[in-house]
Amino acid sequence: MKAFVFPGQGSQRKGMGRELFARFALQTEQASDLLGYSIEQLCCEDPQQQLNRTEFTQPAIYVVSWLQYLASLDNQGEPQMAAGHSVGEYAALTAAGVFDFGLGLQIVAERARLMAQVTDGGLIAVLGQPVSALQQMLLDSGVQGLEIANLNTPQQTVLGGPRPALDAFVRYCEGRSGRAIPLRVSGPFHTRYMAGVEPQFQQFLQGLSAQFQTPRFPVIANLTARPHRVNELASTLSQHLTHQVRWQASVEYLLQAGVTEFIEPGQPAILGNMISEIRAALPALPPVCQQLRCQRPLLAGPLPASLARDELLQAVDAGGALALLDAHDLTLAALEQRLQRLTDSPLQGRYGLAVSQALALAPQLALAQTHGLRCVQLAPWQLQQPEVAALRTAADRPLLLARLETADELADCEQADALYMEVDTAAPTSSGLSLLLEVLRWRTAATERAGILLGAAGVTGHPAWQQALLDSGLDFLLAGSAFLLCQEAALPAALHQQLLQAGLQAHRPLPDGRFPELASRSGCYVLDPAAARHAEQLQQQYLDSPPEQRASVRSQLRRSVLGADGLLQGDASLWLFNRWRQHRAAVSTPTPFSARELLDWLCPSARPL
Repeated sequence: MKAFVFPGQGSQRKGMGRELFARFALQTEQASDLLGYSIEQLCCEDPQQQLNRTEFTQPAIYVVSWLQYLASLDNQGEPQMAAGHSVGEYAALTAAGVFDFGLGLQIVAERARLMAQVTDGGLIAVLGQPVSALQQMLLDSGVQGLEIANLNTPQQTVLGGPRPALDAFVRYCEGRSGRAIPLRVSGPFHTRYMAGVEPQFQQFLQGLSAQFQTPRFPVIANLTARPHRVNELASTLSQHLTHQVRWQASVEYLLQAGVTEFIEPGQPAILGNMISEIRAALPALPPVCQQLRCQRPLLAGPLPASLARDELLQAVDAGGALALLDAHDLTLAALEQRLQRLTDSPLQGRYGLAVSQALALAPQLALAQTHGLRCVQLAPWQLQQPEVAALRTAADRPLLLARLETADELADCEQADALYMEVDTAAPTSSGLSLLLEVLRWRTAATERAGILLGAAGVTGHPAWQQALLDSGLDFLLAGSAFLLCQEAALPAALHQQLLQAGLQAHRPLPDGRFPELASRSGCYVLDPAAARHAEQLQQQYLDSPPEQRASVRSQLRRSVLGADGLLQGDASLWLFNRWRQHRAAVSTPTPFSARELLDWLCPSARPL
């Protein structure tokens, strides 16, 4: 996966963009008309020595960055993600289609005009010191009034404040291990000293917000180190004037999302060394995270397609985990439409698919490959199908995940990349744990199985259970139904309230609609006892029906465990989370809660997010 990155103020130089203005004459003329001066003359000749003045610098960087991006598209194509350093963020947003070039230039010009009004101060870059050491140096120096403006890399931090304080700190650093270098800016940007112009910029952006579009791909915000949300854009961009540039965290987010190639249009590259330093400082992720290109050894799901909104899948991804979309209640046409919509969204292929047993396997696998999904969940016997064998040899294929029901199925799992079993939630000390131990022994019995990742679902709704299962030798965990309680899900209000109160007594194994011919059963939350009896009757009806009538009965059975009839298929993560939530509700846990809050509780990060 590749990301475009765009430099910020300080990257300006006389002659920049010289080879681009004639090539992109239309955009050059448009920029000059909007700005009221020749952008080409400013960048190439700078006759009045204005290029280093903020009100001219930022529009010049934006225009040249955009032209460089256009020039790169022929060879590089459109990226999957983007970010920009400070004013570079606006070129990234333009590339993603949030606003067009003309509107983006208007915004940058107004931003530059307002920021140029704050002249009493500046910025210095401190090199060779981690943030903790720099903070101690500030205390030891006795210099007052400085604050962190940019968190660029583990060894590069930018301070902002009044000029006398900056000069005093530069003198303090002389002869010490850290180097302090003044930057070519006119004010203390991204500090509290910009508070006087922030409200004006926010008001200006709000007046334009109706013209903002949803980004075609994620653009990481300097303010949050998370993807921009179009409905929050005016607030996020205006707040950034007084808040830090979180460049290190932004690059870490891109890396954790699976970005392997960073493209910085134009020469010389400004951000490449910083990205290399950030990448080198990151600790290694567990094998499962490396293979799934996620940050936590946790999968959310499988999540029913009818209840898991796109926003939930995106929130799980933003939180560093991998969501599994369940295809079992979709037709093939509906599945294709859903995957295409997700491909067109900021999420793109950063999720997995639990294939439906009611649909042909080959087209589902083809869709997963076409849309670049990271994982497909199969039944063990499906691993032996020719469609799966063909997929296994494909380049950039999804990881093959099998759900194990019994130890007898292990014979079909030699070709799996990963497999998991459901811990028996009704009696967690019996069959589920026995199967878990048997599978661990199976993996260690043959060297060719050493690379197969093992996971567990079921009682994974509490951090203590999570840690115990990982300590037993498992590589990853699945938690599904708890995520349906998140504010990003689409549960009907009445069902949501019922599930918030559900405990272990409501959870029992019932027919799941996936393999009714095998009388398969999965955990369900029984909110209406009559619905449970109806599900049992439907399974028996399926077994007694002639083949031509079974599809209809299967559909009824599947709908019955998706919340339509007082049942909801789901693992024990929901009731375990409910128990914790109810215990803590009076103290610190509001409802509704977000997917990110749930992820942080279930599986604390291996890396900072």
